[in-house]
Amino acid sequence: GFLEDGILVRDRGRIQQRYLRSPSFPWDLVTVLPTDLLYLCLGPGVPAVRANRCLRAPRLFEAFDRWETRTAHPNAFRVAKLMLYVFITIHWHGCLYFALSSWLGLGTDAWVCPNASRPGFARPLRQYLHSFYFSTLILTTVGDMPEPQREEEFLFVTAGFLLAVLGFATITGSISSVISNMNAADAAFYPDPQPVRRYLRAQGVRPRRTPPQPPAPPGLTAASASPGNTSGNRRTANIMSIGYSDLFCLSKEDLAEVLAEFPSARAVMEAKGRELLLRMGKLDVHTEAAAAEAERRAQALETAWEGLQTRAARLLAQLESSAFKLALRVQRLERRLRRQRPAGAAG
Repeated sequence: GFLEDGILVRDRGRIQQRYLRSPSFPWDLVTVLPTDLLYLCLGPGVPAVRANRCLRAPRLFEAFDRWETRTAHPNAFRVAKLMLYVFITIHWHGCLYFALSSWLGLGTDAWVCPNASRPGFARPLRQYLHSFYFSTLILTTVGDMPEPQREEEFLFVTAGFLLAVLGFATITGSISSVISNMNAADAAFYPDPQPVRRYLRAQGVRPRRTPPQPPAPPGLTAASASPGNTSGNRRTANIMSIGYSDLFCLSKEDLAEVLAEFPSARAVMEAKGRELLLRMGKLDVHTEAAAAEAERRAQALETAWEGLQTRAARLLAQLESSAFKLALRVQRLERRLRRQRPAGAAG
């Protein structure tokens, strides 16, 4: 489903229309094209015909975000995701190393991957493990590898070192940040109990819990909770989440501002609240009608006030325009009067 005016839409027809009009639909269509049929013409040795499957990467990232939201251990999931990125990077780098070795010639020097004639390298698994191990040495900057002999080999090793310095440093820093945040969250919500235990042992408190207390005698019960009871602190609530969730606080003013832009959602929320109050018997129909009438009058007064402000602004603009025109006429009359005075004096 998707949200429309703050309401979750579950209609399959509308969901289908929205998906067909979305910008991700053409990319998804390209990813499912049967390019594997090109193997019938080119042969199985051209894996590039399946390159369109890589266009599903945004969907993979979206799935990761949803899993991280629903899982009960988000920090462990983040670490596992970063480790997956590490293994994928080493895998791709190993594939490039084997492709370069095949282009230069397998077994031609000590740097490239050995050919199948060397004992133990006849199986493709052994060649893959050697390429994976060699790429791990390069990307982790461990060293202990054969020295490059050709220009292509020097360029490949240099690019691998740069990738290790930039990419792997970023991934390692992300893992450290996740672990530090996890420890900080644990320290904030679950402080170290050892100081309290040492204090209790020093005071000689026995490790025995308080026995269950009997029910309160009649007359000492102040209030009993019942379904729908709204007594107590209304700003305190218990929230149960399916997985990891970010909790935000929405103020009453912000809610009113948002609902003013979504009248349909506001009507649904008001109807739901009215239904709950009627069910609990806490809704006074006469009071609600009086409040609605007062709100209608307030809106009418606001509309009238806005109209008066508009008329006052229009009248003020007309007054300023009339005063400006009157000042221009006075200036013209004064200029004419000055011209006529010298003529009368000469006569």
